[in-house]
Amino acid sequence: MATLGVHFSDEEESAVRAAAEAAGQKASPYAAQAIRERMRREGHVPGTPAFDLRTEVVAAAEVAGPERVMAALRDLRNGREAAA
Repeated sequence: MATLGVHFSDEEESAVRAAAEAAGQKASPYAAQAIRERMRREGHVPGTPAFDLRTEVVAAAEVAGPERVMAALRDLRNGREAAA
């Protein structure tokens, strides 16, 4: 398993340690859980529908160009079919 260093100010460190203790966890697993939850919310977890969609959109932008992808998304949001 890989290790990733995370740096906090002294004040933040105290708050993280207190929150972890209140949750019955050590600071590192507590911080790792918070990071995983944010990644899941933002669609950065491989194998999830959000990640797969994000990957498809990025690939489409690489082929069609970001302006065309954004225009298509605007059209879809406004209830119009995207231009071919």
